[in-house]
Formats: sequence, structure tokens, C-alpha cells
Amino acid sequence: MPQLRPPPPAGHSTKGDATLRVRVQEPENLWPPQVGPRPTVLVSRCLLGIPCRYHGQEIVKGTGRHIGRPALIAKLRQKYDLLDVCPEMDAGLPVPRPPIRLVEGRATCEGKDITEQLLRTARQIRDLAQAQHCVAAYLLKASPTCDPRVGICGRLLRDAGIKTIRV
Repeated sequence: MPQLRPPPPAGHSTKGDATLRVRVQEPENLWPPQVGPRPTVLVSRCLLGIPCRYHGQEIVKGTGRHIGRPALIAKLRQKYDLLDVCPEMDAGLPVPRPPIRLVEGRATCEGKDITEQLLRTARQIRDLAQAQHCVAAYLLKASPTCDPRVGICGRLLRDAGIKTIRV
């Protein structure tokens, strides 16, 4: 009966009874290995499917479409660490709540001016994004706080030099 031997160690070859060292070259794209933390992106919490929008529902009113973006989030999770924020909830506003209205640069909810409350939270989120070295922010469009064009927090992130993407 033939004697079985364990396979040679990686990078070695056997020839008869002698073990020969064989040089194995690593592909350039695998060396040096990637080390260190993954980059971080900030995402609007509602994009994760968490019902934190003013109406507290998982469905966009009148559309039947889900708020969350599972395909986008799955793709982002493959490459990035995610930092989720909701400027409205983080400012202490309840869910559900009446919608926030932006008029002439001021934010109101049921006629009460909440601009300073939202600005304070937006600054905290901006500072957190900078401290975490966020490379981008995926923000809900048409949101009075998140939208990079009109939203209080979105504009602050954009003006701080963080790449903003409207979703």
C-alpha cells in the first residue's frame, strides 16, 4: 500500500523525496494588503428603512414606495462603514410629528420656529462627520433637514466640504 504524505506547504513543491522552495509572486493588486479602517459615509437614517420621517411610516405617502433603499445600503456596506443620522430625531422631535416647513430660511413646525434647535443639531452632525472623516453623505432629497440643496443639515455638510449625494 502506498504511503500518503501531507501536501507540501504553500510556496513549496516536492520532487521525489526533496522539498524545493518555489517563489510565489503576489499579484500587484493584492500587495501590500489593505490595512486600517474602512472609509465612512454618512447616510440619512430613513434610507436604512427606519421609519423616522415625520409621518412615521415605512411607505412614502401617496406612492406605495418604501422609504428605505436596501440595494443602495447593501452596496455601501460592502465598501464603507455607515454613520446614520436623522437631524430631526437627533434634535429631539418626535415620530410621528407635523411636517417641518422652510420659509425664508426659517424652519417651523406647527407655527413654532425650530430653526435654532435644528441648526444646533446640524452643527453636531457636521462635527461628527468631520471627526469620523466621512468621505460622503447620502441624504434624502426633499427633506427640510437633509436635502443638500435646501435642507439645514444637508447644506451645512455640503458647505463643510463633504461630498453630498441626494437620494
